[in-house]
Amino acid sequence: MRTPKTPTLALLLSGVLCCSVGCSDEAAPTSASSSGGGAGTSSSSTSTSPSTTATTGTGSGGDAEWTYADWATPGCIVEYAQRPEHGFPALEWEECPGAVPGCDRIKTNWPALSETAMGPADVRQTADGYELSLYVVLTGYEERRVVIGPDGVATAAYRYLPDNDCLGALNSLSADGHWVGSQRLGVDPPSRFAFQPRSAPAGQVEMVPFDQLAQFQRGGDELLALQLDFGVGWYIYDRVTGEVHTAPANFTSTNPTLTGGSAFMLRFDPDLDSPQAWAFSRQTGGFARVIQNNPGIVISVHADAQDLVWVEASPGRWPVPGTLKRSPFATSAGDVVPTVVRPMPPLGPTEAGAVGDGYYALAGDGDHLFVVRLADGRLWKMPLPPTGDGAYLRQIAHVDATYVFYRTNTHVYRQRLDQLGPGYAANELPP
Repeated sequence: MRTPKTPTLALLLSGVLCCSVGCSDEAAPTSASSSGGGAGTSSSSTSTSPSTTATTGTGSGGDAEWTYADWATPGCIVEYAQRPEHGFPALEWEECPGAVPGCDRIKTNWPALSETAMGPADVRQTADGYELSLYVVLTGYEERRVVIGPDGVATAAYRYLPDNDCLGALNSLSADGHWVGSQRLGVDPPSRFAFQPRSAPAGQVEMVPFDQLAQFQRGGDELLALQLDFGVGWYIYDRVTGEVHTAPANFTSTNPTLTGGSAFMLRFDPDLDSPQAWAFSRQTGGFARVIQNNPGIVISVHADAQDLVWVEASPGRWPVPGTLKRSPFATSAGDVVPTVVRPMPPLGPTEAGAVGDGYYALAGDGDHLFVVRLADGRLWKMPLPPTGDGAYLRQIAHVDATYVFYRTNTHVYRQRLDQLGPGYAANELPP
């Protein structure tokens, strides 16, 4: 097995039982091996109809009108706010340490348990700005999961009360609403996941037909991806068709990037030495290798509705130099039309990245990230703000022509791209 340096390992292998603290979106391949590496499509699926449930119980009340969530796993004390604007302070941004031009970070204006009590964030661009989903831990160990509208005011809020054995699930954003859930050890079934439509009253949710303990969860506009505890098994629930799709046996991969009815991930076969780009497609109903570049490897793969973007490299001890390529959006190897964007500095495999508006942001190592303009290959090497607390990169949540949003192990940041400086041309590499 190759041995990346510590920050890269943190990006790649973040904690086995992380579901107890919300689960990092960046943790990925486990030590389990995967089988096969060919281009064949493989999966199984179960077709079901999601049920709908409405919450009718009482709760803590107060200005937010906290109400018990009947959809929660039995034994989990989860409440949702009928008046979410009172369930979390209005979002505030503050300048980054070190007076970094164009850099802001979310101000901790709530009673946080600690500086590191902020989990994975989700970001979605809207016509009015940005919608965010945040996970924080308050003093007293209460978990608060919130959706923040473009005006900075909470549009949904959930309390996971302390002193119980409930394991939270990430709130992921969709154009039609957001995903929620709860899990509990020692009960059968241990998990309940749900989708809260924007068009429905708070608490009136669509239940997901999946009830196994999931170490990782990631939701998108139409799909919910779930990995079982201890890194065993991948499942994708399709909200459009109502089907739950099962990955091939021993499928070991990074958490997927979700776009529409498709998912993209790095699969490791037979171990961490051999990452390859795979995709799930609603069209085929299965998982298949999407980039055919034997004997090479793929060390990152991401997509939006327009572009499929990946970095190819030759096998070797990580980090290794690679080549950034793009294709019009495709989910099968036969539809990929690759063009070279630029050479890339040495990298290790990472799922921390995002594509949007013709830009690609991906993790360099734990100390910086890269932003590439796909049209001409210009690259910016962006160090993390000088916080002086040893913070390292954990997640890249979103990129577009204006901002890149990312998270360290302590804060959520946004950086204006027009303040990054001249950058490096496609035939230049940063030091």
